[in-house]
Amino acid sequence: MKKLLALSGLALAVSTTAHAVEQPYLGVAYAQTTFSDDVGGEATPGVAQIRFGTELSRNLGVRAVVSVNAGSDSLTNAGVTYDFTVDSMYTVSAVLRMPFGEHTSVYGHLGYSYAQVNFGNPSVIGFSAVEDNLDGMAYGVGIVLPAFKGFNLEVDYTSYLDGVDTLGGLGIGIRKYL
Repeated sequence: MKKLLALSGLALAVSTTAHAVEQPYLGVAYAQTTFSDDVGGEATPGVAQIRFGTELSRNLGVRAVVSVNAGSDSLTNAGVTYDFTVDSMYTVSAVLRMPFGEHTSVYGHLGYSYAQVNFGNPSVIGFSAVEDNLDGMAYGVGIVLPAFKGFNLEVDYTSYLDGVDTLGGLGIGIRKYL
């Protein structure tokens, strides 16, 4: 499967329809994430994001997303309730896109995420927060639509971590081509 994706991306990048357009962009977004652990606990903390990338050709691009804590949620695990946050998260992805105009497109992306999460329990005396580092494959789909005065609306769903513990989220934001 990985070889097929790599060959498809390479063929797309060098095909005659994939002409160079090099369009860098910068954006901001909010994502409502859902974290699920291996024993059934679930939390939905929010993250604020800065998204930047470039469209290398008509159908191929790269992007990076930096996410920081924008809200916490309760996570109950083995009868204990924790205050769960995504302190920070970094994602880099290759993007395959299908344009429908100058700044309208649907896209899929595949890459890598690294997240620093925090499990706090303020109700237990002597309990200090537990921090954990999670990483794994990231993938998702999205759409970019013209919004107003050179800005574009971007809506996407990304699975940031897909393993024993999962973290995914629905994001909405704006982007500006530079």
